[in-house]
Amino acid sequence: MLWLRRIIIGLFILTGIGGVVSGYMWWKSRQVPAWWRVRAYTPEQQSAYANSARDKILAIRNLAEASRAHEISQAYNASQGKPTPATLASGPQAFTFAEDEVNAFALHFLTKERTTVEKIVQNPGVYLLEGHIVLAGHVKEYNRVLSLHFRPQIDKDGRLDLQLAKSYLNEMPIPTWTLNEKINKLRASLLAGIPQWQAKAKFDKGLANVDAVQAAGAELLLNTLKGVPSEPILFVSVIDGKEWLPVRLTAIEVKGPPSEQEKEKGTGEMTFTVRPLTPEERKTALERIKAPYEGAKPLAKDEVVVTR
Repeated sequence: MLWLRRIIIGLFILTGIGGVVSGYMWWKSRQVPAWWRVRAYTPEQQSAYANSARDKILAIRNLAEASRAHEISQAYNASQGKPTPATLASGPQAFTFAEDEVNAFALHFLTKERTTVEKIVQNPGVYLLEGHIVLAGHVKEYNRVLSLHFRPQIDKDGRLDLQLAKSYLNEMPIPTWTLNEKINKLRASLLAGIPQWQAKAKFDKGLANVDAVQAAGAELLLNTLKGVPSEPILFVSVIDGKEWLPVRLTAIEVKGPPSEQEKEKGTGEMTFTVRPLTPEERKTALERIKAPYEGAKPLAKDEVVVTR
C-alpha cells in the first residue's frame, strides 16, 4: 500500500495543503463505505429475488411485444384490403427494481458476465444510493473497495445521460485519471469492435439482432466514458439473446435507503419508465446505431460480414 500513500501525500504536498490533509485522506482510504456489504443470499432468497426481477423484465417485453404484434396485424390487414384495428394504447409504463432483485438476477442469470467482472474485483455488486447507481467490488490487490458512482438522468433533449459522477477507494475520492489505464483499454476494445457490430446490425419486423444490441451498448459505454448522452434505447431479450425488442426509456429515478439505519438492508430501488418504439423511431434508432462512431476505424469492404 506504499504506492497509495505516496500518491496521496504527493498530491497534497504539490497543492500546498500539507501533511494534515494527506494524513486525513490516507485515513479515509482505510474506511470501508457504510453502504458496502457482501451479499450472502440463501438459495431460496436468490431464486425469489431473481425471479421477481425476471418477471418485471418479462412484463417490459410483453409491453413491447403487444405493440409489435399490433403493428404486424395492421400491416397484414392493410395488405389484404381489410379494416385495420384501432391504434393500440401503449403509453409509458413504470417498472421498479429493488437493489436485491438487481443483484440476485445478476448472480442467477448473468454468470458468464459475472465471471468476467470477478477477474477484476471480488464480490462485485450494484448499490442504489440516492440519485446514483453504484458499481462496486473489493480489489484484493489494494485491499479496498473500488466504487464507481453513476448519476443517470434523461436530459432536456430526451437522451440518456449516464454520467460517472465520482469514484472512490473505500471512502477516499479518487480522480478519474487514476483509472485511465483500464479506461483506455476498455475504450480501445470497444472502438475495435463497434464497426463490425454496426455493419451487421439490423432490425427485422421490429426485432433487433444481437449485433444491433452490442453496437448500441458499446456506444452507451463509450459516450459514458466521454461524458456525453446517448440514445435512451433499452433492449429486452426475446429468444435466447438472439433477438431483442427495443423500448424507449422516458424517465429513470434512483432512490436510496430511506434512512441511515436502513442502508445495510439494501432497500434502494430504481424505477424505469419505458414505452414501445414506433416504426419511425425504430428506423431512426437503427440509423443512429449504424452511424460511424468517432474514433473507430471504418471497416474495409472485404472486412464486412453480411448478416443474412
